[in-house]
Amino acid sequence: MRKIRESGIDLLGVITWGAHFAQVYHSRAEYLELMIPFIDAGLRNNELCVWVYSSDADYLYIKEAMAEAIPFFCERLERGQLLLIPYTEFYTEGGSFSCLYVMNNWNQMAHHALHKGLDGLRLVRDTAWVDQESFADIMEYDHILSSGLANLPVIIACLFNADNMDVINLAKVIGNHNYVISKLNGGFDVIHNMKLLVNEKQIYKSMENYFRLIQLLPVPILIHDAEKIYYCNQSAVSFAGVKDTHELLGMKISDLLPEKINNNLSEFIEKTLSDQDNANYSMAAINCANGEVKPIELTSIRYSLNEKDVVLSVVRDISPFQKINRLEAAIEDQKALLNDTLEYDRMKTEFFSNISHELRTPLNVIMSIIQLIKLKNKKLNNTNSENDHFLKIMQQNCYRLLRLVNNLIDITKIDSNYLEMHRRNVDIVDLIEQIIMSVVEFAKNKGILVRFDSNIRSKIISCDPEHMERIMLNLLSNAIKFTEWGGEIQVSIMSEEGDKLFISVKDTGIGIPPDKQEIIFNRFQQADGSLTRKAEGSGIGLSLVKALVEMHNGSITLNSEEGKGSEFIIQLPCEVLPDTELRQADNSYDPLSRVDRLHIEFSDIYT
Repeated sequence: MRKIRESGIDLLGVITWGAHFAQVYHSRAEYLELMIPFIDAGLRNNELCVWVYSSDADYLYIKEAMAEAIPFFCERLERGQLLLIPYTEFYTEGGSFSCLYVMNNWNQMAHHALHKGLDGLRLVRDTAWVDQESFADIMEYDHILSSGLANLPVIIACLFNADNMDVINLAKVIGNHNYVISKLNGGFDVIHNMKLLVNEKQIYKSMENYFRLIQLLPVPILIHDAEKIYYCNQSAVSFAGVKDTHELLGMKISDLLPEKINNNLSEFIEKTLSDQDNANYSMAAINCANGEVKPIELTSIRYSLNEKDVVLSVVRDISPFQKINRLEAAIEDQKALLNDTLEYDRMKTEFFSNISHELRTPLNVIMSIIQLIKLKNKKLNNTNSENDHFLKIMQQNCYRLLRLVNNLIDITKIDSNYLEMHRRNVDIVDLIEQIIMSVVEFAKNKGILVRFDSNIRSKIISCDPEHMERIMLNLLSNAIKFTEWGGEIQVSIMSEEGDKLFISVKDTGIGIPPDKQEIIFNRFQQADGSLTRKAEGSGIGLSLVKALVEMHNGSITLNSEEGKGSEFIIQLPCEVLPDTELRQADNSYDPLSRVDRLHIEFSDIYT
C-alpha cells in the first residue's frame, strides 16, 4: 500500500493517507474546479471515489461536470469505482444526523475498497445541508474523524459553504482539518492548521528515532523484496559476517540463503506482500561470509517504502535454541542412563549386603571350629607345631574375610543411612592411648616403633568409641602395612583453642604418589592397584574411615611424599553430649573386644 498519494490539486501537490482537509467555497464552480481533479486523481490511482452531495438537484450538475472532465467517467461509474451518494443515505439515520452511523458508513466503504483490490478510499462530502443547530454535531464528528484517520487508507475532503458560516464556525473548521482551502483575491490559498503541522513534525522526529532505534536493536532487521535488499541494520551486518551495510544493500535476499530454501522463500515473500495485516513466519538459514550456515526464523510483514510494497523481516538466530533442544534430549538420555546406573548400583549394593550376610554365617562356623580344635589340642596337650601353623593360617584368613565382610556391610549401611552412631562422652586421649597400646606389641614384631604424644592430658568429647577404634586401627594397620622393618609410627593429639581436636597418624613408610593422593579415599581404589602390589587389601578401608569421621562431623586429610612416609590428620569438633542426652546414650561399648577387632583389622598383614 502506497502511503503518498497524488492529490490532483496543484495547490496541494501530493498528500498522504489519513489526510483530512476542507474547502470553504462561495459557489459551486469553486469546489468543482478543485474537487473534480481531486476525484480524477483518485480514479487514476486505483482508489474508490465517493462524492456525498447535498441535494438531489445537485446530482445531475455534478455528474455532467465530471463527465466532461474525467476520462472513462461512465465506465468507472458503472463498475462502481465512483459512487455519487445523497447526504440522506450517508449522514442521517431516521432523518437525524448520527455520528456512529456515518463512521460505520465510511469504514465499510474503506473495507469494501480494499476487498475489491483497490488501494483505499477517497471521499468528498458536501455539508451545505447542515443547519446551525447541527453544525456543532458535525464539528464533533470531524474532530473524532481526524484523530482516527492517521493509520487508515482514507483521504477526505469536506466542503463548507462560506455563506452559512460565521467566524467561530470557521475557526472550528480550521481546527478540525489538516488545512483549509479558500479563494482569496481571485486565487486559491491554503490555511494550515499549525497544531497539526507541529504534530506532523513530531511524527517525522519520531520516525528518525524509530530508525535510530532499529539500528541499535540487537536483532537483525532487513527491508527487502524478492529481488533486492533495501535496508539493513548493524545487527544484520554482524550476523551475516560482512564488513558494512554496503555489502548487503542491493544484494538479492536469495543470495544469503542456501539454494534449497530459495523456492520456499519466493512463496513466502508473495504471501507476505498479499497479507495486509498479519505477520508471517518461516524457518530458513543464512549463509554467513565465513562459510557458516546459521538456522534462522523470519518474522515478516508487508511494509511501504517510497510508495513500493516490500517486506520488513526480523531475523532470529535459532541455533542456540536448537542447541538447547539437543542438550535437553541429551539430558533426557543421561537421566535415563543415570536411572539405570542408580538401579544397577542399588542392585549391586543389595547384592553386597546379601552376600556379606551370607558369608558371615559360614565364617563364624569355621572360626568356631578352629577355636574348638585349638582348645581341644591345648586340653590334650597336643603340641604339633605343623598343625598349629595351619590353624593359624586358617584363622588369619578367616579374619581377613570377616574384615572384608564387615567393611562391606558397614559401607552398605552408610549408603542407606542405616549405620547407627552410639555416642558417649569419653576421654578421647585415654581411648586413643589404649588403642595404641594394643597395637604396640604387634608393631614391635614387625620391627616398627610406635610413639604416642599429646599436648593435653585429657579431653572429654562426644564420639562413638567403637567407630573411633575402627578408624584408628585401620589407619595404624595401613601404617604398619606400608612401613618397612626399622620404621617408626608417630600418633599425636593436639587441641586447638578448645573447640577442635586433631589426631595425627604419621609413618616413615613408602608414601603415596601425588597422582594417587586424590583417589586414596575413593571406594574400591588403592594407591597401588596392580597385580604385583606388596600389600593386600580391598580398597574399602580408607573410604570407610572417611565416612566414619564425617559421621562425627569431622574431616580427614592426607600429607604424603613418595618414599618418605604419609600422615593422616583427623579433625574433630570438641562437642559434649548434654546430661539429658547422656542418660539416653548407648553404653554398650566393650573395650575387652578390642583384641578381636585388632585381629580383624590387622588380618591383611602377614606375620
